[in-house]
Order: sequence, then structure tokens, then C-alpha cells
Amino acid sequence: MVCYVPLTVSKKEVVVVVCVVVGGGRGVVVMVVLIGVVVVVVVVVVLVIVVVAIVVSLTVFVLVVVVLVVAAVDIPGHAGKHRPASQHRPVSHLTRAELPETSK
Repeated sequence: MVCYVPLTVSKKEVVVVVCVVVGGGRGVVVMVVLIGVVVVVVVVVVLVIVVVAIVVSLTVFVLVVVVLVVAAVDIPGHAGKHRPASQHRPVSHLTRAELPETSK
């Protein structure tokens, strides 16, 4: 039996082994395609890429939802930040007409 690896199909990791079995006065060419291991490796790599893509997309989705929920809900400690600007002015900046009657 004489075996040799003659080619790689279209730049892929597909190895074609051609064995010439000499017997009975004539040669029988047997082609064995060894793609089992390569197919397993390619499938595993594709599955890993798909799983990583799904995990990343779900993580981004959850983060976006959390950010939107936090932005939509008023935090109890910050409830006073929506008061009108006139209520935030200190007394020293009030005009004489705005001062309470007792301080005139």
C-alpha cells in the first residue's frame, strides 16, 4: 500500500489521502477524505462564536434595559431636584419685595 496526500481543497483544511493498493496484478485507487476531525473543529469553533455572540448581545440588552429603567425611575433621595428654580434661591438673593413681612 502506498499512500500520499496530494492536495488541499480550495484553501481549506480538507486533506485528501489517496492510497494505491497493489494486488492481483492491477492497481485499485482508494480515496479517503479525512474531514471528520476538521469538521468537528469547525463546528466547535462556530458554536463557540455563536454562544459568545448570544451572551454578548444578551448582556448588552440587559444593560440597556437596566439603564432605561434606572433613568425612568426617580431615585427617592433625589426627589427634590424637580422643584422650580425660584425655590432654590437663597434668602440673600431675594429682592426687597420678595422678603417676608417680618424682616422688613
